[in-house]
Amino acid sequence: MHPIEATRKTRSGAIFSAWDPILPANQDFSFESNLLESIQRESREMCDLFSSSPLSTPPSSRASSPCPPSPSPAPPIVVSSPSPPIALCSAPHHVDLSLTNAHPSPSHQSHTNPSLPSKRKRPAKKRDDKKKGHQRRKEKRLNAAQSTIGATVRAGARTNHVARAQPVETQISLEGLKVASTGYVGLKACAPRRLYFLKEISGPLRLVKCRDDRPRPFVDHQGRVIALWAGQPSDPSWQRDMTTITSLLEDLGRRGTFSSKQTDHGRGSYSFAGAGYAHGGGRTIPSDINPARSVNHKLIREMVKEPAFERLARFISNVFASWAPKLYQHYLNNMNDICNSPLGLRRSWLGCVFAATIFNLGPQTVTYRHKDHGNLPFGWCAVTALGTYNFTRGGHIVLWDLGLIVEFPPGSSFFLPSATLEHSNTAIQSHEKRYSITRYTAGALFRWVEHGMQGNREFTRGLSADELQQIATEDAKRYELGLSLFSTYSELAIGNLPRASVSNRPPISPPLSPSSPAPSSNPVIIQPESPSSSPSSPPPRWFNSAVGLFRSLDNADWQTFLKIWVNFETKGQFKYQGFLISRKRLDMVREWIKRRRSIRYRPLTHTNVKEVEEAMVDWWSEILVEKGWRRTGINGVLSLVAGLFLWGADLQHRNAGWLALLSEVGEALQLPEAEKPKDGEKANAEVQV
Repeated sequence: MHPIEATRKTRSGAIFSAWDPILPANQDFSFESNLLESIQRESREMCDLFSSSPLSTPPSSRASSPCPPSPSPAPPIVVSSPSPPIALCSAPHHVDLSLTNAHPSPSHQSHTNPSLPSKRKRPAKKRDDKKKGHQRRKEKRLNAAQSTIGATVRAGARTNHVARAQPVETQISLEGLKVASTGYVGLKACAPRRLYFLKEISGPLRLVKCRDDRPRPFVDHQGRVIALWAGQPSDPSWQRDMTTITSLLEDLGRRGTFSSKQTDHGRGSYSFAGAGYAHGGGRTIPSDINPARSVNHKLIREMVKEPAFERLARFISNVFASWAPKLYQHYLNNMNDICNSPLGLRRSWLGCVFAATIFNLGPQTVTYRHKDHGNLPFGWCAVTALGTYNFTRGGHIVLWDLGLIVEFPPGSSFFLPSATLEHSNTAIQSHEKRYSITRYTAGALFRWVEHGMQGNREFTRGLSADELQQIATEDAKRYELGLSLFSTYSELAIGNLPRASVSNRPPISPPLSPSSPAPSSNPVIIQPESPSSSPSSPPPRWFNSAVGLFRSLDNADWQTFLKIWVNFETKGQFKYQGFLISRKRLDMVREWIKRRRSIRYRPLTHTNVKEVEEAMVDWWSEILVEKGWRRTGINGVLSLVAGLFLWGADLQHRNAGWLALLSEVGEALQLPEAEKPKDGEKANAEVQV
């Protein structure tokens, strides 16, 4: 069959074949004619090369040519068939430049302009702007997700998880354990720095086997779940994810750079690295434990992007919310307050409720007997064991205060109050490898939040002896109150506990000072004057924080003025409308803004009443001169309201001048835009001094 006959033609007219058809040679092809045509083309190009040109030859001279001159241009030679001998060079070929430049051919354009960019290629600036836009939108979504995140545990899942548990009863009393006087941190353990083998301690201590998927809650003499071996999910993919995390930790330990303090420390002789944020230990404010300037920052940042880490973080949070929902809510509120603060701190993973994560890189991670005294005394830390070791012969977690040795298989997680219970690991065999991941929240972070986003020194500065004594009394009760956040096993088994959820309270809710009334822990409820003035979005956190501060002033006139300001901001949708004039701003307001508008700020020194009144009136007079001074937002009228609050926060400053200016500012905020005070209008003579 002829090769062409092997093709097929479809109804649409397409021709196809299962084999590449072998076509016969072209019978009209002539090598001689093609050769002559090529010779003639080359001869024409050679003559053009040596011909004269008005752009390169002076008019008075004539360029020599290897070809003899001809009286008239010869017509082009056309080769049709073998013919008599042909001259290799014809007469000079004169090119009409005007016609050539006026109508350039497409091929000529492409050869003479090779550097022109393609029309389909987007300019570099537009590409960069588009890329930056994507990054800004992505960061905005992440910031919105960072603000309020919490684990949502179905009641049925919690009940089933608790129902399968095998409780381990202990006779310990947590009330008898010693903690720091403030109740925010524990006390450092005084134990020898050595490893313990299983055979060495298995006699005096009781062994708890964990060889199935049933959780092991450890309950005290009151039935409270104080520690938990959570096990691991039964999903087969879980082991694959844990193997992936183990490989990444091993790679980090091999490629990372570690100081002597990171390889030989009070917890053991193994290297470690961290992610997240903490407070204390020399830090003046909460800060990142893996800052951008650290040597391992890039390695850790790339490592934690692995989805297996996110899955492990969500598992830890869900278990925490299932077994200690009240304590979990306390941790969640603290983390949301920190992430909503101007510090710019973010979660390492969106599903993680703990502030910091430590990667213990081994390769033989076995801890000494110790306490993590910097953690919250009544809080939990979560430890996940990883590696390849025989968990029946080593790698156990030893709870010395409970008198227990608990098997700790790779891939499982353990929760315990590490600041109050001494714990360690049993030694593993020399050829085995063991890694772990520890998650915790420093106790100093809880103190930072409860002190109004400031340190203890700033919080107690300027307080009287009675106020300091009252703070000490409250600190002494903190640990006992914290133990009430533990749930009993009977409560969990019955399932009558509320599900952990994101708190809707303002970021800061503790009392402002021992002598001042505490702001309400409920969310700020704004009652607009009309449906049209209701905000399209929830109030921003700067507004909630400011209202929480301003409501602490117990004065009927002030509370009336505060409602006027709330309605003013509500009608403006809390939008940023620029800066309020600040040349004569009160020094107290400047200090308040420097301290990130702290809800706890009070003036360090009480100036003269007359001086404060004069300064406030001058500032108000300057504000009235400015056109369009009624601005909403964090840099608008808020600073003026803060000045009035700080002026009247002290009883001796609430005089007739304060009340008169309070009334005048309130009336100005209620005026329609067309009826606002005229430019240049001074303050009421009633408040002039």
